[in-house]
Amino acid sequence: MAKYEFKGTSDGQVGSDDCGTCEHCGDLNQGMKWYADTDSLIYWCQDCLDSVMEHDDSIYIPPEKEEPIDHREMVATLVKDPGLILRQLTEGQVDLWHAATGVSGEAGELLDAVKKWCVYQKDLDRENVMEELGDLEFYMEALRQRMGFTREETLQHNIAKLSVRYKGFKYTDQQAHDRADKEDGN
Repeated sequence: MAKYEFKGTSDGQVGSDDCGTCEHCGDLNQGMKWYADTDSLIYWCQDCLDSVMEHDDSIYIPPEKEEPIDHREMVATLVKDPGLILRQLTEGQVDLWHAATGVSGEAGELLDAVKKWCVYQKDLDRENVMEELGDLEFYMEALRQRMGFTREETLQHNIAKLSVRYKGFKYTDQQAHDRADKEDGN
């Protein structure tokens, strides 16, 4: 059943019956629409309903519900055209994207090394951790250079941010949760 609203109300329901007497024109019609709210049941024929809708905006009937969309169809419909992405990219965007992807990939490799130590109780491969940290530094430096930041500026920015989040540089779970350095706490 679709919602059927008069201005100022939202509790009505609309439906249909095979036949009935239209309360607007009095004719006996096939395919009656009915409106029911807490006080009444009102029958209108489609012609009267259409006529009222043309001249009176006090009645709102939302559009029929669309069929549920298949997930594969939705993705195919909504994904941005990769050719358009390529045509819009600048050299600077590609450079930044490459560096950010590098950070993500190397962070995943570092995480995997730590996971093996924590979850599988393997020896921590310190040489691999050092290698991944170096790779992270490489890609972070590429990002900083593209953005025009120095490593020192980045570190000072981080210190300033965390000095707001953790008063007196004392960690508490509450301060971590509150994130005072963010306007909305997120």
